[in-house]
Amino acid sequence: MASDLKFAEDGLKLQHSIATKMEELLAAGGTVAIAAPTVGTVIGAAIVVIGLIKQLGDDDREVVDALKTLQKQVDEIKFVLGVLDGRLDELVLQVAIESNRQTLRDLLDYLDEFRGYQTELHDRRGNLDVAVTAANKAGIAVDKFLRNDFEIWRWTDVVERRVTDPATGIVRIDPALALMRFKNVPTLPVYLVGLATWLGAREQAIKLGGRSRLSGDDARVAAHQAATSIRINFDKYGMGDLATAQSIAEHIKSRIRAYVVASTPYPRNRICEFYFETGSLMTGSSRSGSGFELVMQPGTDTCFIDPGMLGSPNEELELETAAGLDTLQGVSELLGRVASGGSLAEPFQGVFSNVEAFPPGIFYLIDQAADLQWYRNEAAAARGGSTSWEGPKKVGNGWGGFSSVFNGGGAFIYAVKPDGDLLWYAHDGYLDGRPVWRGPNTVGNGWAGFRHVFSTGEYVVYGVQPDGRLMWYRHDDATTGGDASTWAGAKEVATGWNAFDKVFAAGDGVLYGIRPDGVLERRIHKGYLAGTADWEAPKEIGTGWGGFRDVVATGNGVLYAFTRDGRILWYRYAKKRPPAPPEPANPILAGVVERGRFSDLMVEGRGAIDQGPGIGGLVLERPNLDVIVERPGNGGVVRPYDPQRDIDVFGADVERWEGPVEIRRGVPAFRSAFAVMPIPYRGPN
Repeated sequence: MASDLKFAEDGLKLQHSIATKMEELLAAGGTVAIAAPTVGTVIGAAIVVIGLIKQLGDDDREVVDALKTLQKQVDEIKFVLGVLDGRLDELVLQVAIESNRQTLRDLLDYLDEFRGYQTELHDRRGNLDVAVTAANKAGIAVDKFLRNDFEIWRWTDVVERRVTDPATGIVRIDPALALMRFKNVPTLPVYLVGLATWLGAREQAIKLGGRSRLSGDDARVAAHQAATSIRINFDKYGMGDLATAQSIAEHIKSRIRAYVVASTPYPRNRICEFYFETGSLMTGSSRSGSGFELVMQPGTDTCFIDPGMLGSPNEELELETAAGLDTLQGVSELLGRVASGGSLAEPFQGVFSNVEAFPPGIFYLIDQAADLQWYRNEAAAARGGSTSWEGPKKVGNGWGGFSSVFNGGGAFIYAVKPDGDLLWYAHDGYLDGRPVWRGPNTVGNGWAGFRHVFSTGEYVVYGVQPDGRLMWYRHDDATTGGDASTWAGAKEVATGWNAFDKVFAAGDGVLYGIRPDGVLERRIHKGYLAGTADWEAPKEIGTGWGGFRDVVATGNGVLYAFTRDGRILWYRYAKKRPPAPPEPANPILAGVVERGRFSDLMVEGRGAIDQGPGIGGLVLERPNLDVIVERPGNGGVVRPYDPQRDIDVFGADVERWEGPVEIRRGVPAFRSAFAVMPIPYRGPN
């Protein structure tokens, strides 16, 4: 019973639902207008509409054909809703019938309204008044899909309620109503048609010079962009505000779930078998995925794993796509372009020879099937991140039996077996994802005792002992593999590293640790090449990092954070010049004005400062003291320049965060991730 209720909203199992009824009708051939008999293709009919939006904004000669196609999609969706309306009596309770029928007929009315605007645009194209009127009225109509906590997206379900007779203890199942339950269908296709009608009419009005006559346009664009987007830190499996759905897309996403189930209760040789059960709260349906094995940590007695450590299975991502999330993402991006440029036309993306070049970030994921998947993110350190990718490319299989896998620099990958043997591999195709390999070679043993094993590149490897000691190694024969005798170390270079739940590194001795409280620390090992205990002071650089599925770092301060729902968030923590401070309204009375030598410092508009023995209570014993002038003039203050306090004021390079920026979604569940580290620098002879 517990398994049955995983996909039962509020713990009440569905008997009948508008969404499941739609699935049944289509599966039984309820419509022949749409090619494939699935709910996804009803949404697909509306997806065609979104593809028409840009066409509506292009050459006027294509507008007629675009509008005809748009009207065809309206007719197909309306036919499906009409069949559904005629079959509602199959729901068992009259209240549910009437409640859903009213909402369904509201949708049919909206479809008629949108078709009327499309007809006007088609028959009287080029008429400014018609375009403005259609845009304003269609905009008002689509706004209704966002009102009253998305009321038109909510339907009445018939559920099973377990009732226990207090006298006899007998449990019976009674049908009951569950009101105001959010569903993606049948509302989503109608909403998409409405958006297309509004945006198409709006584009024509703008091209005809009627932008100023569009009522509430900016606010409407912003509202629908928010409604179709997903917050970057939204977590449907979390708690609090960040787990509470606020948009249409978040409501749909939050109702598609995946749970990991152990096939075996206890590990055998540290190996447990699991599978995912995936389903939808909107329909109450679920399905089981393929099984997979995981190597458990030493001393693990039962087969249990935190689902957040696996990510989203393919089945969950496929259900999200079929429910319309990818389409809504595309709509949100389109509306973002409209908000920034005013028009549907895409901005010119010029290519200029003097653009700064950035190297790619390369990393690997070991997926559920134990395959090794290669990814390359082009221009990884570019401002705002890059959404240009190669991969995934499958470059190997059988990688699920290792307790730890990491890259030691360039092509060279190391894997720790459960028995402690350390294997060396050379992926000679690591730059372009070709499956060209050397190895494996056994290059060490006794590595199973570490809590964490990782590398900062240049063939330097660290191991964290259970007591927190950080051990340093360098593989001097990394390019050919060598054996267990071709290492420098072990050297103890630090203590206290058992304070971290996760540790990883970038190049140049930059090490990161995520504490149990989610704080991200950065520690720079200045002696990483020789294995000396020479460190910069540790620095806390972020909070909230404990909720990610995994985090890896590449060069130039780039960090990739993998969310449980299959997104990759881009961050960059690196030195950059901060923005110049704003000009004060009165430069004589406000703000920091100038830094310079006291002996020749000039104040804007006031000439030289009096070089007396003290100004503002500060005694100046050295005439060439580097000073700051604050609030010059009457009551002004002169003080010594403090590089820690004043570094931001004068544009010095400082370390700052960029991000988070979502640069990819739809990454399926994986076992572990690791990034390619730098190889040793070889300078000129």
